[in-house]
Amino acid sequence: MIRLLSIRLYIAVVVVLFVLNSTIHAENIISQPLDSGPVKDGNVQVEDLTLKNQDAALLQTQYDAFEARKFVGIIRVVNGDTIKVHYGNKTEFVRLIGIDAPENRLSRKAKSEALESGENLVTIISIGIDADRFMKSLVKKGDVVTIEFDIETRDARGELLGYVFLDDGRMLNEEIVKAGYANVVNASRNVKYYKRLLKAQWEAKTHRRGLWE
Repeated sequence: MIRLLSIRLYIAVVVVLFVLNSTIHAENIISQPLDSGPVKDGNVQVEDLTLKNQDAALLQTQYDAFEARKFVGIIRVVNGDTIKVHYGNKTEFVRLIGIDAPENRLSRKAKSEALESGENLVTIISIGIDADRFMKSLVKKGDVVTIEFDIETRDARGELLGYVFLDDGRMLNEEIVKAGYANVVNASRNVKYYKRLLKAQWEAKTHRRGLWE
């Protein structure tokens, strides 16, 4: 009988200790801040907050770029890198920033391009005509597109300089380069999409399109 009581007392003590330990552990968990994370040198790490800030900055940049775009109506395609549009209350010529397509007719510029490239003059003009046709396959009279400006909005002749975006989101400047119908050129301070255009030119060269056949 005495032995039985001793066993019961031992079990009771073990149970009390177990409950006491569990209670202390639970209190420690509850006492911790809900937003506490890994601590390094006494400071809470903020990787998640940094990522959220970066995402917010990217979204703001994209929003600002979209807000900077202006709707214009196409009047006609001039050549492989120039269009005429309704802008505001008047008509304007828009040169596509960062690209240069060959001339589509006999001119002093076409002769200069032939000399610089070492290509036959007829070949240069032929590619210029192809560039013009390709442009017309993407935009036509009456189409509404958006134009996005960079640092410099006009060239020495007073023509607008812009990145033109189609209604499906594609950039006209980029599409012409990607098809091999224009070279990427240094556009002074207008370099917002310079790397993007260089990537398109690399693709055209790799697949031997247009100028790179």
